[in-house]
Amino acid sequence: YAISPDGSEVAYYGRPEDGRKGLFVAHLDGTQVRLIADGQPTQCCPHQGSPGWSPDGTKIAYVSRSDGDRNSNIFVVDIESGETTQATFETVDVSGTQFTPDGSSIIYTAYWPDGYQVRIVPVTGGESSRLVGGHGSDASNAVLSPDGSLVSYACDTHGGLEYDLDADLCLANADGSDPRVIVPGGGSFGILTVSWSPDGSRLAFWRLLSGAYILDVATGEETRVANEAWPWWVDDHTLIIENFGPP
Repeated sequence: YAISPDGSEVAYYGRPEDGRKGLFVAHLDGTQVRLIADGQPTQCCPHQGSPGWSPDGTKIAYVSRSDGDRNSNIFVVDIESGETTQATFETVDVSGTQFTPDGSSIIYTAYWPDGYQVRIVPVTGGESSRLVGGHGSDASNAVLSPDGSLVSYACDTHGGLEYDLDADLCLANADGSDPRVIVPGGGSFGILTVSWSPDGSRLAFWRLLSGAYILDVATGEETRVANEAWPWWVDDHTLIIENFGPP
């Protein structure tokens, strides 16, 4: 799921009582649920298929498949008109969508055999380019900092992210330069999802089988905040956490 820029709505993949699968938008209190587009996250890695809002809140990028296409790609839907355009034309599955702060491009993960890559593509479609990952290393779940200067992502140089058991939390400049590990994963506690606080000072992340944490980027201090997963900032003081257990 993803919270709208003004914090009032949430976009998510789901299947309501009528059985339709697709991309939905609802108010943050769960009311005014509406289907925005047919489609669902990539089948290879559904936990990484988050939709992404444009900075002005008028568009949502999401992962789906065209009719007859074996691979997932990224589409962009205009919320008001419902018009949908295809942004990527990869020959491998993709997931994880985020607009750049100026709204001109989208970053995402492509699952190439030689290593998962974080890539960037113009929102109108066209040629994409690699930021980090690939060539024997993996990078996924990329999230740009609010000012667009940094990109955080799950990274692995230990032989693959297939089960996300060894994924570290990495940070690089937005152009992919100066990549470095800022939080090690390892063992059965690899790092999956990451999100930035609106003020850009902290990262919330999910450590597999361990819970949700907050990292102070300047000091490196970690704080465990919940047993559950998928932490997402609503504002600088509030997180939404997904609960896998009973309500």
